[in-house]
Amino acid sequence: MISDDLETGDMSSLATSQFPEPTTIPWAPETEDLPVSGYALVEVRTDGSFGRARLLPDAVPPGEVTAVRMALAHGAWSEVATTLVRSHAVVRLLAGTAEPIVRAAAEIDAVSAEEPVLRAALAVCRGDGESTVAALARIGSTEGVSGPAAHRLGIACTRLAQARLRGDVTAGTAHESRARLLMNQLPVAVLAELPELPVLLDAHLGSLQLLSGGLQEAAHTLARGAAASGVPDECAARADCEGQLALLEAFRGNLRRAVVHADRVLELAGDAGRAGVTHAHLAHAWVHLEGDELEQAHERLELAGVVPGGDWEPWLVASSLLARARLLAAEGEPEASLRLLAEATGATWAAGNAEWFRDLLAVDSAEFLIAAGEPQRALALVTPLPPRAASGSSVLAAVARWDIGDMRGARAVLGTVVPALLGAPVGLQIRSWLLEARLAQDHGDGERARILVDRALRVGSAEGLRRPFAHDWAWLSGYLARDVGLMRVHRGFVASFPPWRSRQPLVRAAAVSADAGVVGTLTEREGEVLELLAQMYSTEEIASALFVSPNTVKTHLKGIFGKLCVSRRVDAVRRGRDLGLC
Repeated sequence: MISDDLETGDMSSLATSQFPEPTTIPWAPETEDLPVSGYALVEVRTDGSFGRARLLPDAVPPGEVTAVRMALAHGAWSEVATTLVRSHAVVRLLAGTAEPIVRAAAEIDAVSAEEPVLRAALAVCRGDGESTVAALARIGSTEGVSGPAAHRLGIACTRLAQARLRGDVTAGTAHESRARLLMNQLPVAVLAELPELPVLLDAHLGSLQLLSGGLQEAAHTLARGAAASGVPDECAARADCEGQLALLEAFRGNLRRAVVHADRVLELAGDAGRAGVTHAHLAHAWVHLEGDELEQAHERLELAGVVPGGDWEPWLVASSLLARARLLAAEGEPEASLRLLAEATGATWAAGNAEWFRDLLAVDSAEFLIAAGEPQRALALVTPLPPRAASGSSVLAAVARWDIGDMRGARAVLGTVVPALLGAPVGLQIRSWLLEARLAQDHGDGERARILVDRALRVGSAEGLRRPFAHDWAWLSGYLARDVGLMRVHRGFVASFPPWRSRQPLVRAAAVSADAGVVGTLTEREGEVLELLAQMYSTEEIASALFVSPNTVKTHLKGIFGKLCVSRRVDAVRRGRDLGLC
């Protein structure tokens, strides 16, 4: 009979024996000896052999190393398994804080066969979803609601981890609530010996909040878990929290914070947990991607190694796919990006309550359609607005309307979303400010346009965000060329953009078919002239802005008219907007 003192933390009734160091205690005749030192609870028979064994919880006499100590009798697997579960080994296995001796004991087939929750927890740690399901299926329907508290807590935590792996927000939220209730019912002394438990719950809860699109709530939960006191740096659950937080901050455009969190995980985690390390590599990939550092982004994506179809959680798969799609678009292949996202939309990893992911895929698809010069299709994709990504879809709908020449519609859509953008990803806010600046300029409000351009550049510079400026780069270059004061303030950041960025609009132009009434690709200078033409600049004003002569401008206008198959300025602007060139 195993004493309930293991659950209360009271070790006064348990006898201990001090073994010399090192001492070898056999596990079973067919296993190798395992060296054990320090305190262990064991029955020694009169003939000198070992009898029944106990696991000694972390509370050991002062001066000794705090650890789980174990002595095993020959073949007493049922008692070993029961003792492991009652001493909260399941929580420690899931959190990555279990001593090697405890993990080794749990991994013995004969031991985990006695307690399916041990086998399920080990499968979760390996990322083996199929084995997790099989092991949990062996747990009786009443075991999770009755029996020792440690057993119920272990089952709840393991089911929570499985729900996260499957992307099942509803089931996961229920298991998290139950696990937290059981945690709050633990004696204070036991809870003090399990500082990793609330961190483990925060890691899973933060992931579930992400799955449902609650970015702010997830950031709060994950930050709490990452900053928890009393937890060793190598704790896998802590690395999981901080790795997720790094990726979330990168996704939200807080690139400097993302780098700090990701670097800490990669420095301290080691092999503490695949999820934390993988999230950190993906976070770095997003940071490089948003900073237009495409080669480095590709390298980090390869290090992360996330591919659809494996036992990866949905957030990892979705963020990796989105990053790869955005990388393709940044390299001038928006059509390839669209194909990648089309394949992902119906993928099996999107099962469960992942509606936010599907809306996110729709928004990114619209962005790539705009980059490919198809604003009409982009507008159709975000109409009606996807409810779980309303801010992003609204901004892209406004951009698409601008690109097709519907200024009034763009202004109306943008006006409805601006108040809700405060908590949106920073890159999305920058795109909104740039479009609003163009609308303000088009409406004759130069002062408002200047304020918005300055804000976008300041925020972009602070975070190293360059990708959000891609769509409006040609216009922005012309604007800054005319505003010497603003250019002087932001010269360093503007100069940091890759040289090929200013040529991106030409990629879109080159993709236009002859059926669209275009007989050639505009040069870089012709693109700049067309941008200024769309802003109602006269020939002399264009010459002044570009530091060329009026005759040179007329030559460029002639080239534009010929390539766009038009004869008037207003027609050139209309055709240019239809093609996404201005």
